[in-house]
Amino acid sequence: MKSTHYFTSILCSFLLSFTLFSQEDYKANEWSTLNHDEYSIQYPSDWELNESGMMGTAFIFLSSIEGESDQFRENVNMVIQDLQGEKVTMDQFVELTIQQLQNLINDVNIQYSERVEKNGGEFHRMIYTGTQGIYMKLSNIIF
Repeated sequence: MKSTHYFTSILCSFLLSFTLFSQEDYKANEWSTLNHDEYSIQYPSDWELNESGMMGTAFIFLSSIEGESDQFRENVNMVIQDLQGEKVTMDQFVELTIQQLQNLINDVNIQYSERVEKNGGEFHRMIYTGTQGIYMKLSNIIF
């Protein structure tokens, strides 16, 4: 682990709220693709895409309402934070993220937190659970 490694690129956080789903849940023709210079991501074609920048997001995918009793729209969103020029190590950013989660999410429980090196790059992956209001939250963050 490189504690003195400084960020020189864009930080991406993928947040998956309330539930995780896989491509196996959808047929191949039921997926849409959002393409940008910095990333490409597939999402269920029946989900709403919001690129308004709401809450600092690059995008938000929102599930469809599944009936009158469905009071929560599962969602996936990405926040990009450019830390170029900042003297913040990845370890420092991980600690800051944990502190923010503890302030924002009730009963936060970090289930997985690990540094990963892949394809010549380094990233950190964290999975946590907690509650917001009456809803259970399960999130997967990659940065």
